[in-house]
Amino acid sequence: AGMGFVQWVFMHSKDEMMRVVGPVLLSLVFKLVEQVASSTDRESSELKSFACTSIGLVAKRSPTLTGKDVKLLAVLLNSIDTERGNTKIAAQDALLTVAYTLANPNPELASSIQSFLLAKMQENKPELFFPIVSCCVRIFPFQSEFARYMCLAAAATERPEARDEAARGLSPYILKDNEVIPCSTAPYPLFSRLVDTLAVYLGDTLPGSMHHGKQTALRLSLK
Repeated sequence: AGMGFVQWVFMHSKDEMMRVVGPVLLSLVFKLVEQVASSTDRESSELKSFACTSIGLVAKRSPTLTGKDVKLLAVLLNSIDTERGNTKIAAQDALLTVAYTLANPNPELASSIQSFLLAKMQENKPELFFPIVSCCVRIFPFQSEFARYMCLAAAATERPEARDEAARGLSPYILKDNEVIPCSTAPYPLFSRLVDTLAVYLGDTLPGSMHHGKQTALRLSLK
């Protein structure tokens, strides 16, 4: 009942009320997820599912509350990794919504997000490839060398949903109104910086099972 009330507040509160109570309720939801993170009983799973859905609602109503740091990405990606069923679905839906609120981050936040997403990719967990690449596409503009590299790395993975998302991220797009919109005039990454990025990452950053996919995607992209 308590989480249901929180969701009701997030859905129906006026904007001025959300500015007041939103940060407090979001903090409580965040702490709840942390407290029950290791619990696997049915009640805890339902609470986590409600909490993830609530985070997604906040991201839609008050994007400035969820677009400040990498903490929510970490909580939601960890939930996708460890949870099953409805909780996993709720976490992924919330993650994709939160990602849009982080779009076009400042350099400091961009660096934190990139370090986090790269570390998660290095864990080599196939179920995380799609949400990681989705975050790269939704957060970073097409001219981002890091995001294009991550898409190249996932373009030949065995997970079809990750391949499709990586392919979308390798075609020019713009971010507008919480959407990834194809755009042939979107600026490309600078070639020199893309080469530098590949030189840094290629061969020693992603796990062994993804090296073949990464190299295959790179060869295809250069043809």
